Amino acid sequence: MVVKAEGLASGKGVYIAQDFEEATFAVRELMVEKKFGTSGERIVVEDFLEGEEATVMVLFDGASYLFLPSSQDHKKVGEGDIGPNTGGMGAYSPAPVVDEDVLRRVEKDIIFPLLEGVERENLYYRGVLYLGLMISKDKTPWVLEFNVRLGDPETQVVLPRIRNDWLEVSLALWEGKLHTMRLEVTPEAMLSVVLASRGYPGHFERGKRIEGLEAFPNRPGDAVLLFHAGTVWQGDGYYTDGGRVLNVCAFGKDLEEAYSRAYEAVSRIHFEGMYYRRDIGFRALKNRGSR
Repeated sequence: MVVKAEGLASGKGVYIAQDFEEATFAVRELMVEKKFGTSGERIVVEDFLEGEEATVMVLFDGASYLFLPSSQDHKKVGEGDIGPNTGGMGAYSPAPVVDEDVLRRVEKDIIFPLLEGVERENLYYRGVLYLGLMISKDKTPWVLEFNVRLGDPETQVVLPRIRNDWLEVSLALWEGKLHTMRLEVTPEAMLSVVLASRGYPGHFERGKRIEGLEAFPNRPGDAVLLFHAGTVWQGDGYYTDGGRVLNVCAFGKDLEEAYSRAYEAVSRIHFEGMYYRRDIGFRALKNRGSR
């Protein structure tokens, strides 16, 4: 089963329990030890769903909507998806598991009923709908979570693939004119590796000087982009100041090339205690027979 903190817990308040002992441990951490404070005062117990997780984000202006490119996050801290949950250790886009058939089912079984509910309850919302999905073996999309925001680290590999001027897209969203927009998405894949501080997602270190950032100027059209997450400038350079420190993102003609570029870039960056997963994209790459 799955045991979750009902409140916000930075993506870490989820426990997958294999037996009664593990479920008891989760309840004790949440409700007795109050690991996540008041967020764990109430808990949710759910069935465990088997399949492959994916993220589909949708722009919604109250009447019309646009799908953003699909992506897949890697929430577990350890390679092979083991260990505690994190805010995300890396992502890639597109997610092969979200094929046209799956996207049609998402539209029919999730988006359409959602639109009907918004209209029926006379709700006003214009923005992003984040669908965290589990895709079962028969390609059924199950909703794990809804959010009304862009996701991290998925956004770092989704938005750079969109060729439109994001300001124009945002204006159309605000003015209720999404039906006039057509998103242009590059066929290139993008993969992101999160560089984390030693100890994350538990107690982590800060104040470690980051070396190698000068190799990545973040210019338009660059094959590698860096997104700062937990860094701070201290006059003579950047230092770590968070659990997840940097997102190293790379384009590629396919996922294999994006993987190679991202990890080559990672090899040029260093700070004391730097940790990262070496298997971002492993499901898609394994399915392609590349690894």
